[in-house]
Amino acid sequence: MLNIGFQFTLKHLKRYMNNSSYNEDDIEKIEKQNIGRKVFLRLTIQMFTNENGSFKIKFGNTTDIMELVEELKEKQEEHSTSVEVVTAFEFNKLRDNYQKTLKENNRNISNMLSEIKRLHEGEYSVELLDPYYVRII
Repeated sequence: MLNIGFQFTLKHLKRYMNNSSYNEDDIEKIEKQNIGRKVFLRLTIQMFTNENGSFKIKFGNTTDIMELVEELKEKQEEHSTSVEVVTAFEFNKLRDNYQKTLKENNRNISNMLSEIKRLHEGEYSVELLDPYYVRII
């Protein structure tokens, strides 16, 4: 398994290709195109092998390079995250809803604790340790 994370350089490609049948000229062709990681992940076999294209790499060598492309894509998908951007208004609305829910939950807990005390008055001692834990003695 390839362990290069998300940093891609041609050194990584050379190291990966070291155990393959690649041509140093193939690496130089890629290097001349100033290919970054994002573009590299979008390359296809057709782009590499097209006789009228920029690379003109032989099919056999291209399959080894494409294995690297696929592994990098898989790694990217494994570690991908999504970020939701919200406006200040939306954030405040979410925060207010959360606080409202929290107050309601605390009120419910307090009511349950009072009911436990009422039902077992004289039998047990009930103590609220924190908002979600009760000790019955």
